[in-house]
Amino acid sequence: MASVHVHPELPAEMRPPRWTNERAIFAGEPIVSSFAPGDRGERQLQSVTRFEERANRIAVIRSYVFCREVVREIGAATALTVEQIFYQLPAGMRR
Repeated sequence: MASVHVHPELPAEMRPPRWTNERAIFAGEPIVSSFAPGDRGERQLQSVTRFEERANRIAVIRSYVFCREVVREIGAATALTVEQIFYQLPAGMRR
């Protein structure tokens, strides 16, 4: 997953790191776990996205990218390392 709407001239040191995503089942529900690279190259859980189905179609998508309680709960239950989660983008990343 790469950031969208990042200005092409933004210096590399200001660009957010590239995330990786994995499909999984958690508590019987399909989710996507999103990982940011840690300082030592390890994967750190950064976000969780839930999908709800109706009539065999995705009806609701819930992203928990800014909900640290949910991400930490899933990380603890699945023994994944959790990255620092913000309630909003850090000031230097907002536009």
